[in-house]
Amino acid sequence: MKTVIVSILLFLNLTSCTNTASVKINIDGKWKYVLKDYSVNITFKNGFFNSSNHNDDLIYLSKGKYFFLENTKRAKMTIVLVPDLVINHGDTIIQNCTYLDVISATDSLIMVRNPSPFSYIDKKHNLDIEVRKVSR
Repeated sequence: MKTVIVSILLFLNLTSCTNTASVKINIDGKWKYVLKDYSVNITFKNGFFNSSNHNDDLIYLSKGKYFFLENTKRAKMTIVLVPDLVINHGDTIIQNCTYLDVISATDSLIMVRNPSPFSYIDKKHNLDIEVRKVSR
């Protein structure tokens, strides 16, 4: 009898969980956004990303994994870019993660909000960015 009750409770627990996979959008391909003197090219493929940030003559390259997070306290889903560790002459360099809060999404355009560390001081640092798909 205990086995039946435990089995029923386990079944109810497993079936009551929600699947957030339906929230995910297909972002595989090359994407780009431009902000005044600053542009970012990001390539997403199979859970990994490569990005190149161009600021005037400075180019910053990054690669790693990306994830989709859903937090009920945020408006929508968040795309999190987690860069790989960089080891340079025995030193380990930890790069910052990038959080892109998705406002809306289609197959060729993602509207994201990229809050900066200074958002709490001045709301103009919360940027709504159009990220356009370049190719597949």
